[in-house]
Amino acid sequence: MIIKLNHVFKTFDGLAITETIRTGEKDENGNPKMKQVDMTLKRVCQNVLLIEKRDTTGRGKPVPPEEKFNRHNLALKIYSADDEIDLSIDDVKLLKDLIGELGTPLVIGQAWPILDPPAKEVKKTFPKKQ
Repeated sequence: MIIKLNHVFKTFDGLAITETIRTGEKDENGNPKMKQVDMTLKRVCQNVLLIEKRDTTGRGKPVPPEEKFNRHNLALKIYSADDEIDLSIDDVKLLKDLIGELGTPLVIGQAWPILDPPAKEVKKTFPKKQ
């Protein structure tokens, strides 16, 4: 399934949602330099795959090592992709589940239709009676 990763999440007013990331550089005081970047589906997918799930007390939920390994590999595949990626149905389901669990309603509302587009309605045509 081909997924477009370059979707920029927007507010209801149409403004791009941004997030703050480290640039990899340091300022004159040795502190990491930060910058604002648009929040894209690519970044959201990578983040939900790499974030450790937490329970209601804030402790990490147990995740089997094999699942962590597979999530890491999928995040790396998404990171390495350009604007589109071909994902298996299982990968798409995992991303939908994680975004559903960890994402805000604004992110879920925009991500899910991209990951699992609604079926196109097929118009039925009937032959004309003669």
